[in-house]
Amino acid sequence: MFYHYCVGTKSGAVKGIAFDTISKQAVAGATITVLEKKDSSLVTFTMAGNDGRFTVTGLANGEYRLMISHVNYYNSNTYFKISDEKECRSWQFW
Repeated sequence: MFYHYCVGTKSGAVKGIAFDTISKQAVAGATITVLEKKDSSLVTFTMAGNDGRFTVTGLANGEYRLMISHVNYYNSNTYFKISDEKECRSWQFW
């Protein structure tokens, strides 16, 4: 799976797209989970739309783990930080 996210403190948001890197098809209905980095406690979660897009809002400054999961794929995890700087990154998972 692949996802791209942009974070910024003004909105405290993470936006991205989950899709299959082989077929290039969106991963509709993927579960997007945000956990605290320090102890993996649940912060919030949402589902990717039919186009694989997701948005998580209302995040305070801090360090988090983003987990994307779907019954047909292995889980994808990465860490990110919400701070006073705006930043965009892309990750690809096999």
